[in-house]
Amino acid sequence: MWEELDRREAVLFTHPSTDIAPPLRQPAALVEVTFETARTIVDLLYTGFFRRYQHLKVVLAHCGGSLPALSGRLGLLGAEPWAPNPLGITAEEIRADLARLYLDTAATGTDVNLASAVTMVPRDHFVYGGDAGVPCSNEDSMGRNIRSLQDSGVLARHKVEALGRRAFGLFPAAAPSPRDCRHSRLNVQGVGPQRFSSRIRQHAPSGYAARPTRRRQCRVPARDSDQYAPGPIRRAPGRGPPLGPAPPCHRPPPAWRPSSSPVTTRNGR
Repeated sequence: MWEELDRREAVLFTHPSTDIAPPLRQPAALVEVTFETARTIVDLLYTGFFRRYQHLKVVLAHCGGSLPALSGRLGLLGAEPWAPNPLGITAEEIRADLARLYLDTAATGTDVNLASAVTMVPRDHFVYGGDAGVPCSNEDSMGRNIRSLQDSGVLARHKVEALGRRAFGLFPAAAPSPRDCRHSRLNVQGVGPQRFSSRIRQHAPSGYAARPTRRRQCRVPARDSDQYAPGPIRRAPGRGPPLGPAPPCHRPPPAWRPSSSPVTTRNGR
């Protein structure tokens, strides 16, 4: 199976189980899941998994858990004679294998988490993660996580804005075409693009049909997805509270309403 996935250059997303028994009184989702991720990746590291399947792209949830904080220790002591290392992996190979990983930002968008993570992987190996749908996350906690990312002193603003589009590089078949121009982006109130049109309708006056707002043309570069032009929200007065910056051309779909005028074709029929 792994050989076939490697041949297809597949993306492997790893997420720890939350039903493991915590060794202490704290819930596993609070502390133990982070160490579960680190233990799993370290085990794969010493079995040569990353060296055998070099075309796999591995994404770790929660910014890699506690792995980034331990990565320096692994590079320093991981190749010592007393460490079980049957394949003789060197310290340089340990650091190189860890640098190939991708990290998502689920519940770990604070500078404390990001500061250690950027020492392990390149800054373009971060993807947005929300941990949506699990009992330990809710809309409020996900919003706080997004605001932490936007206020980050570790990642530059344009790197933060690129987080919502980074997954398109891993899953190019899912990327919207330049004509659609609906690239996701994090906004200042923690409302993702999937809820953008619903927020427009929520705050619109009674009887108002949501219409696309006009923003400047989206520039889609050939290679670097970090260079998408930012587009401010331009909204007519009285349309509800500001929603913060939005994707350049991400518009809510126009509401359908019947037309009272007859439809005329080019032939006049």
